Amino acid sequence: MCAICPPQKKIVYCKKNKVNNETKIKYTFPLIKELRIRNFSLYKKAQDININVKSGVFCLAGANGLGKSTFLNIVNFALTGIVLNPNKEFSSIVSTSKFYSFNKKFASTYFDGRIEEDDRERASVEIKFLIEETEYIIERNFFEIDELLLFKRIVNGKNTIDEKLTSNELFSQYCEFITEDIKLASFDQYVFLQHFLLTFDEHHHLLFWDKTLMETSLYLFFGLSVEDAQRANSFRKRINQLGSNIRNFTYQKNRTVSEVKELETKIEDINNEREKNKGLIDIFEKLQIESEEFEDTLSKKNREVKHCDIQISDLSIKLNNIKSSYNKTFNELMNSEIDITKDENVWGFLKKLQNDIVKGGDGYKYYELIRDYVKDKVSKMKSEDEANLSANLIELDNSISKINNEIKQEQTKKERLHTEITNSQKNQLLIKQELLKLDDDQNEFLKKLRATSSGDLTGLLKSYYEQIKNREDEIESKKIERVEIQKELNKLERSLSNNFAIAEEEFLPIFQDYVENFLGLDVSIKLNNSASGSSLVLEINDSERTDIHQLSESQRYFVDIGLRMALIQFACNSSFLLIDTPEGSLDIAYESKAGQMFAEFAKSGNNLFMTANINTSQLLIELAKACKHEKMILERMTDWTYLSNVQIQEEKKIQDAFIAIEKSLNN
Repeated sequence: MCAICPPQKKIVYCKKNKVNNETKIKYTFPLIKELRIRNFSLYKKAQDININVKSGVFCLAGANGLGKSTFLNIVNFALTGIVLNPNKEFSSIVSTSKFYSFNKKFASTYFDGRIEEDDRERASVEIKFLIEETEYIIERNFFEIDELLLFKRIVNGKNTIDEKLTSNELFSQYCEFITEDIKLASFDQYVFLQHFLLTFDEHHHLLFWDKTLMETSLYLFFGLSVEDAQRANSFRKRINQLGSNIRNFTYQKNRTVSEVKELETKIEDINNEREKNKGLIDIFEKLQIESEEFEDTLSKKNREVKHCDIQISDLSIKLNNIKSSYNKTFNELMNSEIDITKDENVWGFLKKLQNDIVKGGDGYKYYELIRDYVKDKVSKMKSEDEANLSANLIELDNSISKINNEIKQEQTKKERLHTEITNSQKNQLLIKQELLKLDDDQNEFLKKLRATSSGDLTGLLKSYYEQIKNREDEIESKKIERVEIQKELNKLERSLSNNFAIAEEEFLPIFQDYVENFLGLDVSIKLNNSASGSSLVLEINDSERTDIHQLSESQRYFVDIGLRMALIQFACNSSFLLIDTPEGSLDIAYESKAGQMFAEFAKSGNNLFMTANINTSQLLIELAKACKHEKMILERMTDWTYLSNVQIQEEKKIQDAFIAIEKSLNN
């Protein structure tokens, strides 16, 4: 017999189950030993709440509105770092990883109204728990996401976590180690199980009547491996996506087919109209062609007019430049002067003249030489210069005459074009008047004719045919992919069915013990694989109860709690089941039965963290009688916070209820 399995169990389990002739490792979930809540403003009497937990039942009891449900959320927040967002149903997310990420930020919102501003930075929760022989100690601030203030993982008395890690790194290490120690594939799987299977809280998520929750739980507890849950989850999600794609593509294809039929009818009608009005169409099309030709002509001639303007502008600039050169040359011709002061021969004669005078001569002969030379030189230079300037003037005058002629031609062309444009506009106006007259006479038909001429209906029809073909190809491709994925999912479902059939011999009696004692009726369950997912179907007195309304509220709640207890007892070495007791739904006949169910779970070596109202019901009294102090701790919420004015008026009744429960614990 395994050391963790107490002798009072009707069925004894060791640390491993045999599934499909293979050894399946059982899960070992956190076994809570201590819980410490600091500076949580809602609990006004206790700034530092320190709870030591022993095996069996821990019950936090109090009146409505004091924070019992909040307490369970604190415990789950300490373990997982999230609080369930009531607006994020798992069925709308499907993936455990997305469920985890979608809920991460809600904790800050949830605790914001329960922790006052002065306590935000110092409010924290610290939890100590065991996973087999490994001790975990973690502490979180209520408003820090993905961070830990403290993380210790103690193996053989030694902390295996580096104390120099940052708060984010501590959180990452925690996620990695707890996943490995529980023997799950990912931290988000643990978060899912902790909140939906190991917890029955105020949200009342019911596995029997939520196929998405049920299927994920079944693969995690009866699958070949924890990876099967992820694969089945992924397959189911992809199949749903493909189904949605196929429906969307089919809708689009059908809509396009409808549009094609309308377009084909429209084309046929127009062709018939064309045949009936062939003569009118010829006139209409001839006038349209002529109108378009005039449009082209006008456009072309307007462009030519603009070109003429540009040419005239360029020639005018060129003409002005040449005229400026002409005036400059003419002025040079009229005012030309000859400079001989730099002539070398003149300078030679002057030097000889100077020498002759210095020697006593009269220098006359040199004077005459200079005079004759200069006279002859000036005459020659003046003739050449005048000839060159005159030649330039003639050339410039010819250029001016040529450009003036070119400008005149461009202006003449421009005038001609304006005349042609005016004539074309008159002709186009006449054609438009004829078209308007046709419009008045044959309005409806010409509207249809213009509709066909404004767009290529044949080309549009061809594009529609291509769209239909593409949609059909996409639909076929998605169907093929869905069939292949469905085959893989079917393999997993067959494995799940086989595993459940083998496990049923041990699992079913556990479930029946809890639920039949509560209901007083024969119960059974069977595995059902359908298009919407794998699920367990509840049978009561051989009648399937697939609809939620087929059971009373209390029956639904406690049957679902019984399923959780059976799954934990079957597949877990250790765990805590957290229950926000729905005793308000219980008929008086079921109060003691519910207490007996909880007691049986605790006495079978399991652990229960629960909250309950203090009232005159038999649930807590029955539980206390069965568990005694050895198996149950009763914590009074009145030690944590104050009663409301209405509750104070009934304080004696509340105290009497506590006394009655404690009496049962001590008896």
